[in-house]
Amino acid sequence: MTGFVFAVANQKGGVGKSTTSVHIGSALVEMGHTVVVVDGDPQNTVVQWGGGGEDGVEDGENIVASPEGGLKFMVANLAAAGKNIHREIKKYADNFEFVIVDCPPSVGDPVPASTLLVSDIVVMPTSSSPTDFWSSKGFVHMVEQAQVTNETLKPVWLLNKIEEKRMLTKSIKKAVEATGIPMLQTSVANRECYKQAAALGVSCFDMTDKGSKAAAAEFRMVTAELLAMLHE
Repeated sequence: MTGFVFAVANQKGGVGKSTTSVHIGSALVEMGHTVVVVDGDPQNTVVQWGGGGEDGVEDGENIVASPEGGLKFMVANLAAAGKNIHREIKKYADNFEFVIVDCPPSVGDPVPASTLLVSDIVVMPTSSSPTDFWSSKGFVHMVEQAQVTNETLKPVWLLNKIEEKRMLTKSIKKAVEATGIPMLQTSVANRECYKQAAALGVSCFDMTDKGSKAAAAEFRMVTAELLAMLHE
């Protein structure tokens, strides 16, 4: 396995895992890297985002969407791989510099645990909602269990859908720090452009409005931090 694997995972749904996966992938492509984003969630958000559900090319039991429209990377549908997804991820990591895995929001689903076995970094998005963060504690335990087998796995929090001026955001930052897991310095703001990008089947890197440019700038910084983590 020659490529790097980034898992994007958390126990809570709606915290921006798919959006994060798409935009980290887009940032890496912009940097000149070869990228595949693996959709490990039965909801198939990334596949639908890229139009892979209709226009993909079958690759064995998987559907692989060509970057013919808006998304500039390959999308692999591996949601059905279950506890064996780590084996499929290894195959993609032999052919791509980066594999980004969008995991389902459940500690009961076998996909996150299997993915963590072969991941270099697990990015854990969480919003400024206390209930979103509280529900992440079970996933933190899963990460700790994975590190027993995968000793090089590096977990990191990503504060997503953030409104910096809210007092609640400051409280969440303190709670995140208390977990002992590092947090990316860059936070991702709550922006309408992500919904627009999904509707258009593109990333914010391909849009020209002010909000999209700011979103792309944030994810360039997020991705730069992740790359730095790889070499620490």
